[in-house]
Amino acid sequence: MRTLGGMLWVLVGSMILLSCNNKSNPVQGGTSASIPTTGLLTYFPLNGNAHDSSGNGHNGEVEGGVTWGPDWFGNADGACRLNGQNAWISITDSSHDLNFNVKTQSYTICCWVDLDSLPSNRDMEIIIDRGTEQIEPTSYDIFYRGTTGRFVADSWDDSNNIIVPSVTQPVAHKWYFLTMVADTHKEQT
Repeated sequence: MRTLGGMLWVLVGSMILLSCNNKSNPVQGGTSASIPTTGLLTYFPLNGNAHDSSGNGHNGEVEGGVTWGPDWFGNADGACRLNGQNAWISITDSSHDLNFNVKTQSYTICCWVDLDSLPSNRDMEIIIDRGTEQIEPTSYDIFYRGTTGRFVADSWDDSNNIIVPSVTQPVAHKWYFLTMVADTHKEQT
């Protein structure tokens, strides 16, 4: 079972995120964390629902066996639990705001995740996945690859596929803040 906790940000532009979202909890240096607003496309605090708090209307729809539980700070219903079989949150993107072209757009995607188990026989435990069947296919995803024991960031635009494994080998029952930055100036993810 995967737990996605307390936030999911999708940003476009050259912004690099240095802090987490929870405004009521201090971050390193004693300042309060805040949600960046410049270029913010979606923000899912996952506080008992999948509503987009960015103001852009990309509300998620809870599918299957999603349940709610405490996040990494212990906030009740601050995280969604995905059972790894039939649970996910889908986001309808009719405006194509979340369909990035890796050749021309820089973007950042980040989330907190806690894995209940680390199955070595599973190639992909999807955490975030954006696939498309549009004329100009682009996709990106963040997943856990059990065969290597690493988180992986992946970006594909029909001709280029950039796959970057994490340095960290995660352990079960520990929260990780995952960030994927696609920078068109460096052509890397």
